[in-house]
Amino acid sequence: MQPSMQPETNVGADYACYCVAGKYSNTTGSLTCADVEEGYYAVDSNGDPTTFGAVNQNQVEQGYYAADSSGNAVDEGAVQQIPCPSGKYSNSSGASSCTVIDNGYYGVDSNRVPTSIGAVDQVSGGCNTAVGSNCGSNEVCNTSI
Repeated sequence: MQPSMQPETNVGADYACYCVAGKYSNTTGSLTCADVEEGYYAVDSNGDPTTFGAVNQNQVEQGYYAADSSGNAVDEGAVQQIPCPSGKYSNSSGASSCTVIDNGYYGVDSNRVPTSIGAVDQVSGGCNTAVGSNCGSNEVCNTSI
């Protein structure tokens, strides 16, 4: 048995083995697991993020970053994708971190609508044009304008 595999159940003389967090195997009956690559996260057979028994990897979407099970950004071995927090954005797929929104800009979603989390880009124009959206330096727009 490889160190990256864990026995699940004893089936006669055979063991069903599953990959541990940050690894996957898309080959039935394989005794080895591959590392989840940079910009990807581990998924189960339904395509849902998983920390155990991953059978594939999905690329991290725009507006998200690759993370471990605690939510910390990681380059490789991610088990989930997490939306960029307020004040940050990611305009490329496969990101392992988010970029700070510049002063005088605000975050927008894929439809160019202002958003406070999961921004895929930044747009200039001052915060008062997008009430409640992200602003540079992690400030939130004045909702009274």
